[in-house]
Amino acid sequence: MGRLLSLLLLAVSIVTPASARWRAVFIGVNDLGSAEIASLKYAESDASLVRDTLGRLGVASASMSLLVGAAATREGILRGVTDRASETAPGDQLLVYFSGHGGTAPDADGERALAIFPWDWDPSDGRPAISVVELATRAADAGEALIVLDCGFVASSDPSSYAPHRVKSVGGPSAVLRGESLPASVTLILSEPSPHAALESATLRGGVLTRHLVRALTGTADADGNGSVTPYELVTHAAARMRENAYAQEASLVGDRGVRRAF
Repeated sequence: MGRLLSLLLLAVSIVTPASARWRAVFIGVNDLGSAEIASLKYAESDASLVRDTLGRLGVASASMSLLVGAAATREGILRGVTDRASETAPGDQLLVYFSGHGGTAPDADGERALAIFPWDWDPSDGRPAISVVELATRAADAGEALIVLDCGFVASSDPSSYAPHRVKSVGGPSAVLRGESLPASVTLILSEPSPHAALESATLRGGVLTRHLVRALTGTADADGNGSVTPYELVTHAAARMRENAYAQEASLVGDRGVRRAF
């Protein structure tokens, strides 16, 4: 049972050593403090939900960090990921989960990149967002990492058309995330790319992707019945259930499908 739970928790297909330990950072940001950007309602509670779910499945509380609201600054997020990554020993893995606003923003080289937006982001005074590649690079210090981003990267021309649901993106000029730009040891699960916005649902009282992934972690995503769940199975299951439940939203996988890598 412990081995199966480990596989489910980290969405992999290969049995890992019993001595492996899991490290995790859960991040949630409802409010960016800008009157021009609608606040979210459930991003912070989603981060707590995923942490609590993994805790019930056996991940030690001492191995998990929760950063929500004012604790989820740019510095706090990057430091939290770096600290957890530095704690890993050979065979350990890192999970980074984010729920909040996404979009595009200039990266360190001034190029437009997909990004997540920390609590203290403020374009008026130059405080930057965190590019997805920057986050992945920090997580890669753990050796093996799975990053789940429940946020959007495309802007909606009419967010009110999704009411009563909320759009999880600040938008920005288009950008493309290429798999080759990521460290080889990192796999991403994203709410997009999609022509539709990533949402938090008034009905589900949480992020659409998060709620479907949490359900999938019970084992319902095990399509081939082999007792484990790969990232590919997890994303395929969540995307199918979102469509069945009439959410115009997709889920995508960037990086290794987990067929050969154990997290």
